[in-house]
Amino acid sequence: MRASSADGSARLTLRLKRKHGGASALTLERADGTTTWQRQERHAEFFAHHDLTHLAVETTLALDGAFYGLVVSGWEFDDFSPPYPRGPIPREALWAETIVGMLDAERASRAAGGDLLDADALNAQVRSKFEASGAEPPRAVTAAELAAIHAARATLFDRWWTTPEGETLTLEFAPVAR
Repeated sequence: MRASSADGSARLTLRLKRKHGGASALTLERADGTTTWQRQERHAEFFAHHDLTHLAVETTLALDGAFYGLVVSGWEFDDFSPPYPRGPIPREALWAETIVGMLDAERASRAAGGDLLDADALNAQVRSKFEASGAEPPRAVTAAELAAIHAARATLFDRWWTTPEGETLTLEFAPVAR
């Protein structure tokens, strides 16, 4: 999956390696050649799907200020965790993380026979989470956007599931011109 930047170039290359024994590693390489990476030994499948869901959400919603966009601008994995060395997580990134979290919960529910979230239910849950912290989400996700996220996520998951052990799934992200 690739989002288009204003000049059409990839701004971040994602390399998700399916390691032996169920572990995985995600390396993110910026256009300038610098990288940040994270290895997952425990809960590796969860994090692989979580990271792919981020890609589906951020490309579909044209987000350049969420997780992958912040990495493009120089953020490292550790910047997203306490003590938050770069300061508070920006609102757009919190919004994307909240949506991704809801889609992670949806995925777990689906494994137990649950249904896909509809846009109204997703937006209500996101709004509730934001209101609990005294904020408002940037906007609502439309039904068409949620359907596109579900489709993109399914494609990314299929690509991951068919990546053999020891091999790497390579994808690209570029902030979308607004």
